[in-house]
Amino acid sequence: FDLQPGAAAPFLDQWDFVLFAFFGHWLFQPWIQIPFPSGTELLAILVMTAFLHVGTNFAAYKLGLKKVPW
Repeated sequence: FDLQPGAAAPFLDQWDFVLFAFFGHWLFQPWIQIPFPSGTELLAILVMTAFLHVGTNFAAYKLGLKKVPW
């Protein structure tokens, strides 16, 4: 993607986290017995994660906890 370290990468930052969590869930599902989300639920989780990630990063920036808002 030709991005500098620390550059903004909308959606790439959070979706890999969510997809890896779902992969881990799928991998360990026989032992934890939690049903896998439906396609609609998966889409909702991806969308909500994107907005929550952006919102919490912006809040941390405004509180002086981060140097950049992403």
